[in-house]
This record gives sequence, C-alpha cells and structure tokens, in this order.
Amino acid sequence: MKKNGFISMTLVYTFLVLFMFLMLAILATYSNKDKYLETINSQIDKDISNNMKTKKTLLNAILKDNTPYQYSSKSNDKTTYSFNLFNISNAEYHNGNGLFYNDSLEVNDEDNNGVTSRIYFFRGNLETNHLIFAGFCWRIIRSNEDGGLRIRYNGKIKEGTCPKISDTLASDISIGKVKYSDTDNKVKYVTKSKKDQNGNYIADANNPHSNIKELLDNWYRDNILNKKSSSNESYDTYVQGAVYCNDTSGRINDLVPSYKGDDRNVYDDSNVTITGTFKCEQQDDQNTKYSQPIGNKLLNYPIGTLTAQDLVFAGAYMTSNNDIYRGGLRGMNNTSFYLYSNESFWTMSAVGNEIVIFDSHNDGSENIARLQTSSVTSSHNVIPVISLKPSNEISGGTGTSTNPYVIKY
Repeated sequence: MKKNGFISMTLVYTFLVLFMFLMLAILATYSNKDKYLETINSQIDKDISNNMKTKKTLLNAILKDNTPYQYSSKSNDKTTYSFNLFNISNAEYHNGNGLFYNDSLEVNDEDNNGVTSRIYFFRGNLETNHLIFAGFCWRIIRSNEDGGLRIRYNGKIKEGTCPKISDTLASDISIGKVKYSDTDNKVKYVTKSKKDQNGNYIADANNPHSNIKELLDNWYRDNILNKKSSSNESYDTYVQGAVYCNDTSGRINDLVPSYKGDDRNVYDDSNVTITGTFKCEQQDDQNTKYSQPIGNKLLNYPIGTLTAQDLVFAGAYMTSNNDIYRGGLRGMNNTSFYLYSNESFWTMSAVGNEIVIFDSHNDGSENIARLQTSSVTSSHNVIPVISLKPSNEISGGTGTSTNPYVIKY
C-alpha cells in the first residue's frame, strides 16, 4: 500500500510539475502575443496618425476630392486619358476637363535633385480648385516638382465664397493694368540687377525690370510679406520659392501645330502633334528668389504670372496665322475654362519682341478668348501667381466656390 501510495503521489507531483510548466509556457506565449499585439497596435496608431496628418495637406485634400486622370499626348494610347493640348477644353470637343497627371512631363530637374516628379494639373470648365489664403481667393493651377501648389489670385472673398468662372472679371482680380515695358524690345521679366543697401535687387537705366515685376513686388510686399496670419506669422512663411519662367527661347512656338494636308482638318487628333512641358529650358529665364539654389536668383519675392504653358494645359486656345478653321482667325475661342476672364492679361512667355497675353474682348463681330501676342508697350491686366509650400495643411473646405479650401495657420 505504501508503495502504491508512493507511486500515486509521484504521479500527482509529476502532473503538477508538468501542469506548472504548461501554464508558464502558456503565460509566456500570451505575454509574447501581448507584446506583439502592442507593437502592432502602436504601429497602426502611428500609421493612422501620420495618415491623418498627411490627409490634411492641401495636395492630399485635392486628391481626395478629385479623381485624377493620367494624361497622355498620344492619341492612340488606350491606357491613359488622351487629349490634344492645342485644342480647347470643353464638352463639345471632348478635350479634357478635371484633374490630370503625367509622370513623364518634363520638369526642372534641378528643382528635385534630378528626380522626375508627378505633376498634377487642373484643366477645363471646373469649379473644384478654389482656395482661400492670406485673406484672398485663389485658383489652384497645378502642383510643382516638389509637391508645392501653384496658385493664381482670384480676387476678394465675398461672404466666405469666391468668384466662379462666370463671375470672374479681369478688372476685379487684376492688381493693375500696365505696360509690360516702356521699351519695345524689353521682354525680360527681370534683367541682371544690382542690390541696394538692404540687399534687394533694384533696377536702373542699364538693368531695367519690367513694369509688371515692379507692380507684383509691391503687391507681394504689402499683401503677403507685411501681413500676418491668425497665428501671428507673416503669410510669406507659407509661400514656397519656385521657378517663374520668363521663357525667351522661342519654345512657345512649339505650341503651334504641325500641319498635314488641309488646314481645315488640322484639329483632328491625327493631324496635330503637341507634347507639353513645364520645363523652363534656359537657366537665365528661370526667375527664382535670391536664396534658392537654382535659376537666376534675381527675385526679391517669389511671385510671377501665368505662363502660356500654364494656360494651354488649363484649356486655353492659342491661335496661329495659318489657322483658317471655321473661317480664319475667327470662331475658335474658349470662354469655358477656369482661368478665363473677360479682359486681356499678361503672361510671362515671350515670342520674339512680344509677350503672350490671354486676349479676351469683343471685336464687334465675336467674343475673342484665346492666347495671342502683344507688343510690350501695350497695357494689359496683371494677375499674381505664387506657390504654397507642400507642408501647408487646410482647416476645411472642399474646393468649390461656395466652400473653398482654407489654408490652416
């Protein structure tokens, strides 16, 4: 009996020891699982936090509120949304309305350490790219190479809303109507300048700036640099240095179509060869702020105007002397894209000794609304363009004229 009792007790203790080891193993497993889950949950929380923070940026809000289409200039490219840059953007011609991108668009490589970045751009008759910044309304044009946003002034805020295309008059959004230059052959936005005692670049008889450069500098100083946000910071802290291209290379002539046969059919996709680019070919034409690592470094303030390329990508029509479509230079206009105004305004693009304008007027027989060249000694409206930093977040809005995006300060 004692022997059997001894064996029984031995078995009991053996099972007890095994049970304890088993429990310890289970507890260790749960402990490891808890640590693993804790790590996973921590990473998820971090990802959610970072994602939510990223979603608040202006560019990510735009991508959330608009479906971006991939653009290709090849009419036979079935994998992307193809349209003809030379032609106008409207419903009749089915030529592109919305937000587009193209990874292969040429950019200024120096802006992004040689990396070709995706550029998003708005095109056509749309009302989803309204923005409020620095107490004014703006229209978002496109992203820059590093994710910053290029925006065009669009007038004053009225009861929390911004002007629609149909309500946009150039005289209302212009900061002045001036000659580009007082001299016929001065097409440069800013020439090689000298500095004053405060380090600002100034013009003199040998180094004249354009009249619009002086006007834009004064406007930026008074309305951006010297005004503060609700967080008591200068609005200038939200603005990004960027390239403002005063293209004098003649490359703008590439926007004129190549003709094959009858001019009347020139607007068929198969008869037109246009490949757009945002690249500013000549460094001397790359107007940049003095503190930037690229360009001519001749700007006191990072401000310019639209370029002809900006307008063509947005949906403007550019005429040519050989155009006999619908009866010569008449008949082909675009009044239904978001940068339209009912009066002419300057761009920064030069052709010979003239500057490209967006011409908008009634010549007695029709409403003109297209890109054309103008003598620099003519007077046209000046509308500012600046760029915002990619890190800027929004405090609200969906981009419509009645509910614009609002930059968070």
